[in-house]
Amino acid sequence: MVVDKKRKDVLAQEHNSQDQINRTGTKNCSRCEIYYSELIASQEQLKLSENIFMIVELLSGWSLNDPSALQHIFDLALESIGKVLRVSNGTISVKLDRETQELVVKSTIGINKQHEHLNSRFKTDEGLRGHVFTTGEPLIIPDAHIDTRCRVKILEIRSRLLVPIKTGGGTVGVISLDSPDINYFSLRHILWLQVVAVILGRAIERMEQKD
Repeated sequence: MVVDKKRKDVLAQEHNSQDQINRTGTKNCSRCEIYYSELIASQEQLKLSENIFMIVELLSGWSLNDPSALQHIFDLALESIGKVLRVSNGTISVKLDRETQELVVKSTIGINKQHEHLNSRFKTDEGLRGHVFTTGEPLIIPDAHIDTRCRVKILEIRSRLLVPIKTGGGTVGVISLDSPDINYFSLRHILWLQVVAVILGRAIERMEQKD
C-alpha cells in the first residue's frame, strides 16, 4: 500500500509537470503562430511589391505600338498575384469595347482555364463579376457553396475575392481570385489586389490613348 501510494504520488507529480509543459507549450505555440503569420504576411508583401515593381517597369517601357504588351501585363499580374497570395484560381476580365456591355476574360490561372476560357464573354450586369463591375466595389465571398449569389458551385472553389479595375472613365474590368479554403480572403488581400488593379487600369488607359 505504501508503494502504491508513492507510485501514485510520482504519477501525479509527473502529470502535473506534463500539464504545465503542455500549457506553456500551447501558450508559446500561440505566440509563435502569431509571429509566423506576421512573418509570412511581411514576406508576401515584399514579394508582391517586387512583382508590382516588375509590372510598373514593364508598363513604363511599353511601346504603344506593341499590341501584345497589354496581354503580357495581364498574364504577369495574375500569375504574380496567384503565387504571392497562394491562390490557384483566378481571372482578369476587361470591357475592352465601350460599345458592348460585355466583359471579356483576358487572363486565367488554375482550374478557371477549364471553366472560363480566354475570350469568354460575360454581361456586365450579371453574376458576381457583374455586381463588382456595376458597383465599383470589391467583394469577398467567405463560402461560395452557401452564398446564394454564387450560381455555379465548384468543388475546388470555396471563398472568392473580386476587385474592380478602374480608369479615369470608370470601371473597366474585374480581377477575380478563388481559394479552396473557407474564409480565406481578408482586407489585406483586398488592399494588395487594389494596387495591382490601379496598375492594370493605367495600362488599359494607355491602350485606349493609342486607339
